[in-house]
Amino acid sequence: IIDFRHESNAAFAADAFARLEGVGVAAVTAGPGVTNTVTAVQNAMMAESPLIILGGATSTLLKGRGSLQDIDHIAIMKPITKASLTCSRVCDLSTTLEKAINIALS
Repeated sequence: IIDFRHESNAAFAADAFARLEGVGVAAVTAGPGVTNTVTAVQNAMMAESPLIILGGATSTLLKGRGSLQDIDHIAIMKPITKASLTCSRVCDLSTTLEKAINIALS
């Protein structure tokens, strides 16, 4: 785990790691944390690099109600990724991550 001061740097570093070692992963906060990764995600997509961005999101109960940093991260990422997944239940997290890794490596 490496801590970065900005989400963009985390995503670019994860892309570099992916190109050298396999799958790169960056975890970022919701809203602007996700949007700050867009350039790195597009670069990874163009290079066919297996990059996974884990982005925070608003609670399911608060979606679309104007809560802090509530954006449609799926719609933003869908055009520049192989897949844009969401996980609304903790019990589905491992299955969703496994699916993301398989897609990234395909």
